[in-house]
Amino acid sequence: ILLIPFFSYFFAATVMVPLALPSMAIVLIGGIVSWQNGNRAARFFLFAWGGFLVTISLIFLVRLAIIPATGIYEYAYLFGIMWMAVSWSIALADRINLLKEESDEASHGLQRSRNRLAQILEGLPLGVVVYGKDFKPTFSNQRVTEILGNPGQGIMPDISVGRTLSQAMEYYTFRIAGSSKMYPLEKMPVLQALQGRGGSADDLEADLVDRRVPLEIWASPVLDQDGNVESAVVAFQDITSRRQAEEALRTSEKKFRAVVENVFDGVAFLDRDRRILYVSPSYERLNGLSADKMLGQSGVQTIHPDDRSHVAATFQKLLEQPGGRIHQEYRIRHQDSSWIWVETRAMNLLDDPHIRAVVLNSRDITQ
Repeated sequence: ILLIPFFSYFFAATVMVPLALPSMAIVLIGGIVSWQNGNRAARFFLFAWGGFLVTISLIFLVRLAIIPATGIYEYAYLFGIMWMAVSWSIALADRINLLKEESDEASHGLQRSRNRLAQILEGLPLGVVVYGKDFKPTFSNQRVTEILGNPGQGIMPDISVGRTLSQAMEYYTFRIAGSSKMYPLEKMPVLQALQGRGGSADDLEADLVDRRVPLEIWASPVLDQDGNVESAVVAFQDITSRRQAEEALRTSEKKFRAVVENVFDGVAFLDRDRRILYVSPSYERLNGLSADKMLGQSGVQTIHPDDRSHVAATFQKLLEQPGGRIHQEYRIRHQDSSWIWVETRAMNLLDDPHIRAVVLNSRDITQ
């Protein structure tokens, strides 16, 4: 078009056609390669421009007197433009369908991910609840119902009710463990998580009217791509068995102390290096030394020099026999500087994970 004012149309056409043909070939090859590489839009590009270029080529052939001039050939470019418009319309419709397919696939993928996540959470031995920024739950698994549900008293977890965190605490009557006081809202880990920091607690109980359920709770915030709190995930478990085990342990320790501290024989625990780990009150009465002075000290120090090597050799043999026992008589120094005879029975329980010591039972046999 720029050449026409200065040269004849024939000259311009003869220059343009040789340049247009390789350009068309390059465009067609590029479109085919793009189509083969999975670009769906490339096929419509080829249809649109291919048809238009064919009609333009007809006009050039007429101008070059290669084909006769007719009304169809002269106005072929109009058909080319219509062909291009139709192709673009089809391409647009295809693009809309493609976006719809991608959207549907994304929705299905999201739903599959949600289903997998729900299955995972349902399989956990922990109760799991997700709280939104409005302090209302959006998800809970079956374990929540098993832990906090008490149908006989009309207490059943139901997120569709839309109880806020404070309302849920009242509904399940969360109390400070071992008391009748309500658990403070500000100490709840889920509230801390919704404020952007994780937390945990194991000092609360759910009072379900006819029973109390001690709980251990963990909560973590869920952040969006900008780092803002989007929701909070709360996990908790019933720790009744642990509390019972702890109570049983405390009871056992009380019984142990009641027995050990009131028997006539002195009881002492020694480690592998003969250092004293524990002495009973009766052992304090045996040699007159307080426990504070004996703990951490070597048990050999108070033994009579004439008995020390023999006792050390016997003790060494005991260390080499896990579960082994010995019986021995020797002298130890009393706090008043006198020497008293003691009879000691020792047992090697260093390999027992609950004791890890050599246990000595000693009594005064001086008389």
